[in-house]
Amino acid sequence: MGDDVGVSKTLQSIGMALETMGKFERVEDMYREVLWRNETVGESQDVSDTLSHIARSYAVRRNYLEAIKYFQISVNVKNADGGAEVDIADCLLEIGRCYGSMGLLDNALEACHAALKTYVEMYGFLHPAVSNAFNTIGNAYVEVNLNDTTLKKFKMALGITLLLPNDRHGDETLADILHNIGNAYRSQGYHADSIQLLTKAIQIYEKLYGRDHVKTADSVNNLGAVLCAEGNEDEAIDKFKHVARLYRDTYGKDYIGRAVVFKNLGLVFVTQKRYEDAVHAFRQAYEIYKTVLGVNHEHTGDVLYELAATLYRSGQTSLALEEARNVQIIWEHNTPNKLETIWGKWIVALSQR
Repeated sequence: MGDDVGVSKTLQSIGMALETMGKFERVEDMYREVLWRNETVGESQDVSDTLSHIARSYAVRRNYLEAIKYFQISVNVKNADGGAEVDIADCLLEIGRCYGSMGLLDNALEACHAALKTYVEMYGFLHPAVSNAFNTIGNAYVEVNLNDTTLKKFKMALGITLLLPNDRHGDETLADILHNIGNAYRSQGYHADSIQLLTKAIQIYEKLYGRDHVKTADSVNNLGAVLCAEGNEDEAIDKFKHVARLYRDTYGKDYIGRAVVFKNLGLVFVTQKRYEDAVHAFRQAYEIYKTVLGVNHEHTGDVLYELAATLYRSGQTSLALEEARNVQIIWEHNTPNKLETIWGKWIVALSQR
């Protein structure tokens, strides 16, 4: 039994190291071995912690339903064994984060507010956990485009963070919040403010992790989108290509974040009338969406629309017609309201040729 516990601890340490390296598929395998050993010897605290690690490995790969399932099992184990309230709150906040990323605002707020209530009762308002909770709630509002409420929550998080001790954890939290506010400003068209805050977030991440660490990638990607909106297209392209490499080297070629980057890259190429490059970028995005989400997913259909439109602009009408028919099928299945838009009507008209 002692040997099993010792092996389990060693495997868990390896799993944590792999998390730091971003090798999340290997992380999942490692923690499943840890989970089996902990269940064998009846270490319930270690079981619940390992379940949370497995959940996070799913969440970072944007498999939110699986992440929620494992976080909820972890909560159940902690509740059954009288686990610490703050540990339960941490799992609830992660559940809220996953629901928020899926655009399920009510579910996200229910979980996040439950976590926030526990944090305030345990620590008071001036604590990193409270700041993190407000930041997570703000992100949930981002997904449903409630920008004013989003900024209010982010600024509450920022105000708390600025009053906390200046350590590594505080710096990372500050960078996360600056990134989120910068992204919210981007959505509202406040490009100068967005560039300033995203650049500051990147500087902090680079100070903590180094220039080419994947932690900088989301901020660099959003900065590229702002630069494109400002007309700095070549600089935006450089940012997007850099992010695509970071994601590939850390998470693998089929990481879904790369699909978002390739779609952004394709849109920039379209504005420059570099249609061949745009088609290539959109096809790369399509292949990832198809692999990860399936051929009939809404995101797969959306990038196929961009591909069809670009093929049509470049004079490849027969190929555009083929992709337009695929888009119509996907939209009819998932989001029929899109067929009522001007873009949807164009797709239908092209499909019927």
